[in-house]
Amino acid sequence: MAWLDFECRRGPVRLFYETDGRGPGEPVVLVMGLGGRGRGFESQIGAIAERHPVVWFDNRGAGETRAAPGRYTMALFADDVRRLMDHLGWARAHVAGASMGGMIAQEFALRHPERVLSLGLLVTHAGGRRPRLPRPTGLRRFVRVVGRRGTARVTALERLLFPDAYLAEVDRDALRRRLLAQFKAMPRQYLLSQVAAVMRHHTAPRLRQLADTPTVILQAAHDIVIHPKESRRLHRLIPNSRLVTFADAGHGLIRHEADAVNRVLLEHFARTESEHRAASAG
Repeated sequence: MAWLDFECRRGPVRLFYETDGRGPGEPVVLVMGLGGRGRGFESQIGAIAERHPVVWFDNRGAGETRAAPGRYTMALFADDVRRLMDHLGWARAHVAGASMGGMIAQEFALRHPERVLSLGLLVTHAGGRRPRLPRPTGLRRFVRVVGRRGTARVTALERLLFPDAYLAEVDRDALRRRLLAQFKAMPRQYLLSQVAAVMRHHTAPRLRQLADTPTVILQAAHDIVIHPKESRRLHRLIPNSRLVTFADAGHGLIRHEADAVNRVLLEHFARTESEHRAASAG
């Protein structure tokens, strides 16, 4: 674990990050969603690290990162990704983000296309008025997560992220321990800061610019936080993108379908690198 300290217009930032990686592949940046710690990708980190250097981190407002609250934007978060890659000496990387992390990944790719080898967009959307709020059931459960503490909060969180069928078969005690570690209750001013960024996210008019960025979009058919149709919309808006649907999963896709998600991402990274090598050789 480490911290990246820097100054920006909004004041000093201490960005918490961790790295791993024993493989020969190109670097991978994992970007977490609203309220979550970077280690929420723990089900992906080991598999990716076997083949690639990988970094995960806590966004402003979450976990161990220290920064002033305010009206955050996806551009601000994208600048943090750029600073982290600069600090690590990574000129280019595969960038994969879940939920709000997928929104940050879109913004980063649009601002710095030369630094993105490939893009992975998991259970996320392109913004605008239509997809800003969760579906009604998801919104009710999100409000419960925000308004409760302790066991009641984590119960609401697991019902927000996972379908009932999954909860019926999983070790609930182990799941709750992991969720408590990865989604610690945020001070209200930081939660509102991240929500402000989500509410103003709108990449849709610019996404055609990503036609040359290899992009895979992961859709969860039982997602009550971000409607599954938003993944199909992303697929339409990003030329040459690929859509992969997980028929049984909800918004907690990266844990529920961890092995399958890992296969999709690793194959996507490998295919992109193979195509780059072939293009360079030609």
